Amino acid sequence: MQRLLLAITVTLAVARATALGVTAPSDAPRLVRWSGAEPSLLEPSSRIMVRQGGQLRLGIENITSAKYHEITWYKNDQPIPGATGAVLELDAVEDLASGTYTASLKTPCAVRRTAAVVVAVDEASAGVTSTPLAEGYRLEAIQPNPVADKATIRFSVPAPCKVSLRVVDVVGHSVATILSADVPAGTHTAEFVVSNAEIVSTLYYVVLSTQGFRTSQPMMVVK
Repeated sequence: MQRLLLAITVTLAVARATALGVTAPSDAPRLVRWSGAEPSLLEPSSRIMVRQGGQLRLGIENITSAKYHEITWYKNDQPIPGATGAVLELDAVEDLASGTYTASLKTPCAVRRTAAVVVAVDEASAGVTSTPLAEGYRLEAIQPNPVADKATIRFSVPAPCKVSLRVVDVVGHSVATILSADVPAGTHTAEFVVSNAEIVSTLYYVVLSTQGFRTSQPMMVVK
């Protein structure tokens, strides 16, 4: 009797998830990239290395038209303004383009989210390649945000390495260096005293860079 009740409960839970349009992680569509004329399918959690100043084009697996889908592109879980087409095109990419990208596909029946890929802008990269995402690298959300006095930045690295933490403006120009040093493996904390910096109140990005890895988090300054 208990087994029968358990089976019924599981069946009802699956049916409810299906009715709500919830997509299982294994069923998430993948992203593709164009490097030339033909798209290449990206495995989940791939990292895309892009040469600074180069171009990046991302699309969605098996989606050639946005006609039947309401598409929204995201970077670091934040909607990208105006990015609602089947293809996301980034031209002359700078540090600001670094981050984790996904897209959502909404229909009257369901909302699906693609598997994520990480874009890292590298000055030395000769092109765009896909490699497995390095485990253990993380830049947490800036606290507090917005910030008026002092921002706390927490990040993690899986092995000893040289780390650079910079503040860049919305077009990718560096406005301050928070940290440039060798650090051991583990989680670290750095601080950025906004009141001492010669910057104005607007949106910036904190960029974490190591050898072969780069990501960013938004930071709104309110003086």
